[in-house]
Amino acid sequence: MKLESTVASESSKLWLRMAYDFIAELLSNGIEKIVPVYDPLEGYRYKEVESFFKVLPRESKNILDLYVKAGLFKKNFYDKIILCPSCASPCIKTRYLCPYCGSKNITKYRILEHFRCGTLDNEENFKRDDKLICPRCGGELTALGQDYRVVGVWCECRSCGQTFDTPSIEHECTECGFHFTFKDAICEDVFVYVLSEEAKGALRSKVGYLLQLRRMVEQLGFEVHINMKLMGATGVTHSFDLVLVKPIDSEEKIVAIDVIVSSDEIDERHVAAVFTKSYDTRPFKTILIAIPKASDEARKLIEVYGMILIEAKDVSEAEVKLKDVISSFKFE
Repeated sequence: MKLESTVASESSKLWLRMAYDFIAELLSNGIEKIVPVYDPLEGYRYKEVESFFKVLPRESKNILDLYVKAGLFKKNFYDKIILCPSCASPCIKTRYLCPYCGSKNITKYRILEHFRCGTLDNEENFKRDDKLICPRCGGELTALGQDYRVVGVWCECRSCGQTFDTPSIEHECTECGFHFTFKDAICEDVFVYVLSEEAKGALRSKVGYLLQLRRMVEQLGFEVHINMKLMGATGVTHSFDLVLVKPIDSEEKIVAIDVIVSSDEIDERHVAAVFTKSYDTRPFKTILIAIPKASDEARKLIEVYGMILIEAKDVSEAEVKLKDVISSFKFE
């Protein structure tokens, strides 16, 4: 049990690291909510999660619930699904049974009322070839709601002959063969997961930039995460647009990158904000990418703070320059 708990904890840490990587992919494809898709063998599935994280259907729900706790998604009720109380499989077959003898051999028919003469009878007794003829007065029933109405349904057991209005309901698991009723059934809520405004706001303006840079850096052999949080010495967590992780022996070397896109020059305020985070978290290197450029005062401040500045007119130029900078690092 302790080992399972440890494995789950490590998985949760990795999923949290990858949270904004996943969100960025969703936003880049115009997706702001994840709607479950029904699969007769697996139950409801969240295919976007399965595809991105390469996990089994059940794990995809655990990931989304973790992100709900982190405030990245909100969940809204969508449906309920019946699961086997013995093995939790969603592969369930439902049967209607006679409440008197338990037989499956029951038939259901409608009770019709003929307005003109008031006859109430089994629909089968009205049928004459392809018409409905009243067995009492001989009048033809042609228009539902005008000549006649359906009063209700009635059932008859072909095994014991009993009649009744409501059959018993039994479920059978096609995986393990367990038989159960509503009393013992597991009824699990199914949700639609909707991106929170906080999650969308953190990335919306530069999703394309971050995804392009992330993919390039991954090709250099780094573990790369978008908007990943780092714990500072003060106990405060700080997010950087891109965080590069390079395992060296028993520790991880961290390169923190912020991308600032502006219609004007990047000024000292931007630099000070990045430095504050960098000073508290102490990454191996801190890079500020300024698109299109930084002011003279900002350049001087970056040099004083010991950070690396990349100026680029667009993301493609930033990609080339970032690749050169990262390739020059000596991590040993």
